[in-house]
Amino acid sequence: MKRFAIVVAMVAMLGLLVSPVWASDRPSVDELIDNYYEIQGEAAPQAMWGYLYDLVTNAYDQGWGSIFVVTNNSVSTRIEIDGYVVPTGANPGGEIPIQIFLNPYEVRYINLSATGMGSTNAWAILWSIQRDFGSGVLLYCTNPSNPGIAWEKGWYFFNP
Repeated sequence: MKRFAIVVAMVAMLGLLVSPVWASDRPSVDELIDNYYEIQGEAAPQAMWGYLYDLVTNAYDQGWGSIFVVTNNSVSTRIEIDGYVVPTGANPGGEIPIQIFLNPYEVRYINLSATGMGSTNAWAILWSIQRDFGSGVLLYCTNPSNPGIAWEKGWYFFNP
């Protein structure tokens, strides 16, 4: 019986290690950015600043929602922020594009439900090729059994 338990534990461990290899592919960040610029008929950007969020939610049937908060850090330049929200289970081409124009020092709040995403979770990426900017996501729950809010800063990246 001890040997059987050891074999089952080894199989479970192997399954845990190999499962990411068998997981379904989702578009990588580079593919999303390249796809966006190809659609726009532009060359890939030489430099960009951006944020990657591994969790945003619009599960309003359970009381959950997300609000993007973006700000332009420039004192004199109007910038464009582009990006995608990729709902859970979306295939390539199923991402939701986001385009935001910000005046100097402007702060904008974008409710995720306004992007057209259904009641599901997602990951998101926002970037700008013109100038550095600030961004975050306010996650909230209005369900009386689990009320609260959380701030997600996201992973900041710079691509020279």
